[in-house]
Amino acid sequence: MKNLFILFALLFTYSNLLMAQSTTGGQPKKKTQGSTLSGNFATVKILPDSDCTIYMDGDLKGTLSTGQILKVKLEKGDYIIKAVGTNKLDELTQTYTIATVGVETILNIGMAAVVKTRLQKELEIKQNEQAEKERALADQKAQNEKELADQKAIEDAKKREQAKLDIMNNIEMVAVQGGTFDMGSNDKLDLSAKPVHKVTLSSFNIGKFEVTQAQWMAVMGNNPSKFPGCDNCPVENVSWDDIQVFIKRLNQKTGKTYRLPTEAEWEFAAIGGIKSMSKVYSGAGDELDNVGWYYDNSGHKTNPVGQKKPNELGIYDMSGNVDEWCQDWYDEHYYANSPTENPTGPATGTVRVRRGGCWNDAAHYCRIANRYFSAPELRFLTFGFRLASNP
Repeated sequence: MKNLFILFALLFTYSNLLMAQSTTGGQPKKKTQGSTLSGNFATVKILPDSDCTIYMDGDLKGTLSTGQILKVKLEKGDYIIKAVGTNKLDELTQTYTIATVGVETILNIGMAAVVKTRLQKELEIKQNEQAEKERALADQKAQNEKELADQKAIEDAKKREQAKLDIMNNIEMVAVQGGTFDMGSNDKLDLSAKPVHKVTLSSFNIGKFEVTQAQWMAVMGNNPSKFPGCDNCPVENVSWDDIQVFIKRLNQKTGKTYRLPTEAEWEFAAIGGIKSMSKVYSGAGDELDNVGWYYDNSGHKTNPVGQKKPNELGIYDMSGNVDEWCQDWYDEHYYANSPTENPTGPATGTVRVRRGGCWNDAAHYCRIANRYFSAPELRFLTFGFRLASNP
């Protein structure tokens, strides 16, 4: 009987031990902040909204799919719960506190927001990178366009300069063979043209046309004309002094030696040189309308050069269109004392010679032999010129 009692006591003690081990899972309880060893638990359902792996206090608890539940029993205390998405860049760490045991709670793991935030950041980064690329491309494009524009401006400037040089280098000249002629006129309509006297000239070149507005602008960069907007019209409103500046610049740019014709050269060219058939109007005998612009046919303005018939040497507009400055000083009595060989006019004076008449003159003022004069600094809307040069 005594032995049965002892056996019963041993079985009871062993049974209690088994129950204790079953309650604790067979392991010592983990002590956490705020927890006790009471053996009471709370059940936590961990519910992620995106696929992720769950760690609790650094220990792997499992990998869950979206909406899958992980149940864990936790004692009172604070737990560090970390969720790592399938993209290792997505990570959510939070502290979860068990304050009450014997209850069941749900812990929603908001990985979707983390993923969304990451994707937004990645999108922002890509957008920023794209924007930066676009800015760089835009800057490069702007730079390229500027370089192209600058290059074009340089090329255009070169073309303009070349066009100017082409104009300067293509002033048409007529070769006038030297010879002897009777200079002047005894006709009462030919002002200051007496006495007629013999003059012998060496060969020279003279402009086929009066100097045009385009030619003046190519050299001087301005247009003083009172009738602008007609590149092929003769330049006017220029003084003798202005012309000297023009000739100096033209010679520097072309390497040539242009000058104004002497009064004798001008008259010899106007009558047609050794081929002369007329001494009234240049190339027309007594008919000015066919060869010159004057009051009756000019429209009260200059007209493009070379529109009328040329004289015997192929020279245009020597009667009318614009008055043409000559190199010489003017002296009313110079003809009486003029040298025979290549006269160049008085050595000094106060006014310079003009010849040929203009668009605003009556016909008889456009006669070849007529002589006019003006102060060398004077500009007027009828004053122009043509060039001459030595062979």
